[in-house]
Amino acid sequence: MKRKKKKKLVKSGKSKTVKVDRLKELLNHFMKNPSDKPNKYKGKICPRLIVVMDDMARYLKHPSVSEFLKNGRHVKAKFFISTQNIHAVLPETLRQVRQWLIFGGLPEEKIKKIREDAGIPLDHANLWKIYEHATQEPYSFMLINKNGCDFEFRRKLRDRYKITKVEKQ
Repeated sequence: MKRKKKKKLVKSGKSKTVKVDRLKELLNHFMKNPSDKPNKYKGKICPRLIVVMDDMARYLKHPSVSEFLKNGRHVKAKFFISTQNIHAVLPETLRQVRQWLIFGGLPEEKIKKIREDAGIPLDHANLWKIYEHATQEPYSFMLINKNGCDFEFRRKLRDRYKITKVEKQ
């Protein structure tokens, strides 16, 4: 019986794996070497740097990660952080996050921590109701978009919640 050969994945472009200790060096490199023209795609500015941190719980509390997120917008960087535990991320890092995808099965205490650390101006009871409704189906999630001081809540990507009264902090 012949075995089938596995297909090799081909990566396009340059890809670098960077340890958390080198985040500062990488940020300094991009700050010192700005491109003359930002990349444009159909009228939108494309990121120069994309950083994906997938399940790196032990590194996410490193102060360089928080500093990198704060200064990343100056180098047109996009960050994707995926973690199983919200406690693995520093609160000042969480304040920099603009989009949250929160899947079902979290206890009420974790939703409370997300609300406090992200600065969500909605009271806990209403946020919990939205979370329960948004995640009642399998594989569904609650999306929170943060644009400055404005927050938008969605079920998956399509169903938007209309919120009329917001608690002031």
